[in-house]
Amino acid sequence: MKRTLLILLLTLVPLFALKAKDYEVHGPVLILHGTSDKIVPMWCSERYKETYGDKAELKTIEGENHTITRHRDVVIREVVEFFKGL
Repeated sequence: MKRTLLILLLTLVPLFALKAKDYEVHGPVLILHGTSDKIVPMWCSERYKETYGDKAELKTIEGENHTITRHRDVVIREVVEFFKGL
């Protein structure tokens, strides 16, 4: 079975999230979003989750900023667990 992995790095203009439905996804999606992100609002990640439905898993990282520099250990753990589940 062919799997496609999509990792969304939400560094683009938030309006990009409105076009998420334009991208066909064949496999699981992990969305990580810091609760202290001042660049990309949480609704963008929520929109991706809504668009991709059961294929997507949205994880919020408490106190993390946009560049994910404060809690790298949490990010690494989430990504490793995600890949283990594939």
